[in-house]
Amino acid sequence: MVGVHNPSFEDVQLASAADLKSLPRTRRISQNYLLESLRRSVAFDHVAICGLDIDGFELSTGKSFDTDLPPLFVEKYVEAEWYARDPLIEAAKSGQKVLTDEVGSPSMPQELGEILSFFNLRNRALVPIGRQSKTFGGVLFTRSAPFRVDELAYLEFIARPLYEAVVQPLMDKFAAVVLQLTAGEVNCLRHAELGLTSDEIAAELGYAAQTVNAYILSATRKLKANNRTHAIATALRRGLLG
Repeated sequence: MVGVHNPSFEDVQLASAADLKSLPRTRRISQNYLLESLRRSVAFDHVAICGLDIDGFELSTGKSFDTDLPPLFVEKYVEAEWYARDPLIEAAKSGQKVLTDEVGSPSMPQELGEILSFFNLRNRALVPIGRQSKTFGGVLFTRSAPFRVDELAYLEFIARPLYEAVVQPLMDKFAAVVLQLTAGEVNCLRHAELGLTSDEIAAELGYAAQTVNAYILSATRKLKANNRTHAIATALRRGLLG
């Protein structure tokens, strides 16, 4: 039925977790309407949404994987720490829009190729996810047959919405702890949300106007927002101004 969501095992894990470190680094991806729609448009066997826009949880750290890849493959991949030396992940730092490789290519280590081949993950396409010049995440698609150029273009187009749909619940739940907004930053954002200017906030809180601006600028950077309005909207959405 449209509009009805049945809580999955992943939902329960997320609800009960105290922080990101208490979540398993690899999580089985739940059924997702966007994912299933994408699969009908471009046939692929498996997907992995990797990395977070949080220090210490980026793509190459291997600390965040939501995936439907075979569990035994994921176990072997993580155990061998391929995420830190996988040529495809290393190439993602270059800022290219979409990257591909296949088993047997000169750049692929033999051991990794053997594992991929065993699980019939012979062709991979990785769409880096980043902000400005920094790559912090990626969406990986695999299948036995090579991807066509038009298929890669579509995967590139849909990768960020898919990434955000899967990762947003994590970011929303743990933002307050991870981002470490100070009381001054929260207070200034809360008053700015009421429509007060920096001078009015300064008078209300007993700060200098320059201090208010510094607090709001710092909060904007922590929230990775574009400006004051965006920072307020992001903080409200994440429940930081309650």
